[in-house]
Amino acid sequence: MINIAFAFNFNIQRCEIEVGGEDVIVQEGYLPLIRTLLDHGIKADLFLSGYSTNNILEIDTGLIETIKSNLGERFELGTYTYTLSLIHI
Repeated sequence: MINIAFAFNFNIQRCEIEVGGEDVIVQEGYLPLIRTLLDHGIKADLFLSGYSTNNILEIDTGLIETIKSNLGERFELGTYTYTLSLIHI
């Protein structure tokens, strides 16, 4: 048997977008990803920073509600505290 696991990092603060372009990441990235996972019955671990969660709540509260309503059944939730520091070596 082969098991495949999916884990997705939602970290708006550290993505390559201009400040003010967060809605594009949510509407064209996160939302279609969550819909695709649900449409195909795919389970995944979702890691959200507090910063990203606050931005998503401002842009699309329905996305957070969708994630919350599928916790345990489809999604497991992790966090990186409020921000995730990236260490560059």
